[in-house]
This record gives sequence, structure tokens and C-alpha cells, in this order.
Amino acid sequence: MPVIPKMSWEGAPAFRWVKMVDGKRFRLTCKELSLPRHQWTKEASLPLAQKFWAKKEERLFNTHAKPIDYMIANAKEAAAPQEELAALAVAKTTGADPVAERIEHSIDLLRSMGWTIEPPDGTDWIHWLEVREIFGGTVVEQERRRILGRNRRNVKGYSLAEQVEAFLLQAKANSMKPGTFRDLSKSLRNLIQTGNLSANLDSRTIDETTCQQFYLFVSAHPYAPGEKVKRFGFFRRFVNYLYETGILERLPRNLAKLKFRNQTKEVRYQLDHKQVLEVLQSLPKRLKAYFLLAANCGFQSQDISDLRKTECDLEKGTITRARSKTKHKGAPTVCYKLWPATIASLRECWSNHETLVLVSKAGTPLVVKNEQWEKNLIAYQWKNKVKAFPLVALRSHSATLLGKSFGREEIMLFLGHSAKEVWDKNYRLLMEDRLDKALTWLGEKYGA
Repeated sequence: MPVIPKMSWEGAPAFRWVKMVDGKRFRLTCKELSLPRHQWTKEASLPLAQKFWAKKEERLFNTHAKPIDYMIANAKEAAAPQEELAALAVAKTTGADPVAERIEHSIDLLRSMGWTIEPPDGTDWIHWLEVREIFGGTVVEQERRRILGRNRRNVKGYSLAEQVEAFLLQAKANSMKPGTFRDLSKSLRNLIQTGNLSANLDSRTIDETTCQQFYLFVSAHPYAPGEKVKRFGFFRRFVNYLYETGILERLPRNLAKLKFRNQTKEVRYQLDHKQVLEVLQSLPKRLKAYFLLAANCGFQSQDISDLRKTECDLEKGTITRARSKTKHKGAPTVCYKLWPATIASLRECWSNHETLVLVSKAGTPLVVKNEQWEKNLIAYQWKNKVKAFPLVALRSHSATLLGKSFGREEIMLFLGHSAKEVWDKNYRLLMEDRLDKALTWLGEKYGA
């Protein structure tokens, strides 16, 4: 029969065995076992780890091998009535005391020591204590807390609320994008109020049942499919953090299997080109500049707000920049050939700001995102004037038009997507001339 490990194995990079006892974590590395580097495996180190823990277990638990001994010791310290001690001593020495008699003696003894303990409603003492194994096993201190009515371990520093804040601090230190951090913090903090999980829950007790309960809660909530994926994904990321930092001794087995799937995505915006041209003719100069940047260069609100004067060369009629959303992921720097209408609109709306091309009347950026809030003046101004479609729809509309007469390479370059294939990574420079032709053709479609 296979040997059941007494400790839990953690592979690379730790290569160690771990065991949690009464909230204390014991670790044993392969290096400490004096094993050569090529034997730092679970199979090779298991026999030595078994011997190590057998000795450690004997030293840890030989002082309170029986719960009844532990109770007698505590009763003596509390000067319990001698007859109670005698009754327990007789039950211990004879070895013939039935479970019911032992429980009865123990309850009377604890009450004589001033402890108020009652079984849950609708249960009896024998059943309640037996299922919790109060009078069995070796971890007596933990069982004593349960008898005392202290059903939770000392969770100072380990409560769910504290660990969520620690996780968010780490995420912030890792330079997470403000928008993602805001969604993450909002989701995890709401988890405590809306996910049926107590703020004082000991995070070391998160297991398969906890994951299943939260999964069912999210499933039953009327979130959109994408929101369900996001919320449970944040919870999964948090549980992985607890495991990586040693709070959890093992990952819940069902954590990876519990998943939400996005529904088949439909085309969000199918615009009528005639309607698009009618909207263009009716726009004031500032919104017209937004329109032309979105249609000419595939810009979204953040790209328009981040557009710098050093990226624009109105004499040559170009804008050279990487997409704001994905530039940290290796998005390409694209040189966009501007239409005459786009150049004229930029000259008309050119700001006095030191670095930014377009700013608000107060001289501040048009889009501001931080950990607490988000301001998007571009979307606000557009929504107040244009009801037919959002500004972001022009990006996909231009790409759709290009797809009717040009290939995938021109479209990917126009959208500024990160390079994922060999062609994108190595031959993108060859596409710039073809992109210029594509943008010239697109400008004719817009009459710009």
C-alpha cells in the first residue's frame, strides 16, 4: 500500500515539507535533510520526512496524549471538587468507562470550574461531542477551545478582512493598473458583505466548501456573465495568494474546476455608414476632433486624453504612438497617416498645455483614472450630444471597413494590437506603407 505522507509537499522553488499544528507551521527543506540536489523530490525525501515528523510529533504531543488527562490537570489548577477529580480518575484508570459516562463527567467538571457550555439546539451532548471528536485525537488545545465555546482559533492577523487588505497592498505594490485595482478592491471588499463570508473568518480555514459556497452565491446573483467570470477570478487570485504566502497549507481541490464561461459574444456595434457620416457633419469642433481621431487612428478615450504634442507631427501629417491600454504589454508603436480633416481639427483644438494636445477648459487631462474614482470627460461630452452610438464604436467601424478591402495585417496594425505571431513581430515594418494606403482609402470613405 502507498505510504500516506504525514506532511504536505511543496515543490519548486521551496522543495520542502510543511505541517500546520495549532496555528504553528513547521517546515522541513530537502537541504535540511542533507539530500543532494538531484534528490530534491517528493519520492526521494518522503522516508526522511516521515521519520522527522514522527520524532517531532512525539515531542509535541506526549505531554497531553489524552484529553481526559488534560482536563484533570486543568481541574486541579482550578481547585475543582475532589469528587469530580476522583470520578474522572476512576474512569481513566479502569478503562471501562462508556462514552456517555465520560462525557457526563467532563461536562460536570467543566461546569464546576465556572465554564458555561451548552450543546447546540436540537442536539444532544453525545452526538455533538462525538462528531467534533472532542475526546479523541492529540491536538487537545484546539479541542479545549471548542469545549469552551471558542469555536474560532485566534485569528489575529489571519482574519479574512485583514488578509484581503494585505493582498490589496501587495497588488498595489506590483503597479497594478488603477482601473483593475479599483475593480479588485471593490470586489474583494464586497465579498465580505455580500458573499456570505464573515470578516472575522479565519482565512486558514478556507477550503473546498468555502469555494463552493462563494461559487454558488455568484452563480445565483444576477450579474452579467462577464462580471461573474471577473468576480470569481478575483476570489481565485486571492486564494492563490493565501497559498503562496503560506496562510493556506494546501489549495482547495475544486478551485481550478469552478469556472464561469462567457456567453458567445455578439457584435456589439453594427453601424450604418450613412448614419455615421451624418453624425460627423453635425458635430461641434471639439467632438469632431474626437470623432476623427477615433476613426482615423482607432483611438479610444484614454488614447485621445494621453495624446502628446511630441507624438504629433502636423507638418508631415502623422501621429506616432503606442496604444495606451496595451503599451505596457508590448503594443507596437504605430505611425498613423492623418487625413486633412483630422489635421485641420487638431490645429483648431490645439491646447496651450505643456505636453498634452487636448485638455479640459480647466487645463486638466480629459480622462483621469485612479484607485478611488474615474473621470472621463470625453465620454460624458459625447453621450450628451450623440445618442446614436458611443465613441468607441468608431474604432470597430473603421476596422470593419478596412476588412472589406484589406487584409488582417493592416487591420491589426491599425488597431495597435500586441504582436503575437512571427509575422507581427519580425515584419511589421514592411506593413507601414500598406497601412498608409489603407488609411488613405479609409479617409475617402469618411469624406475626410
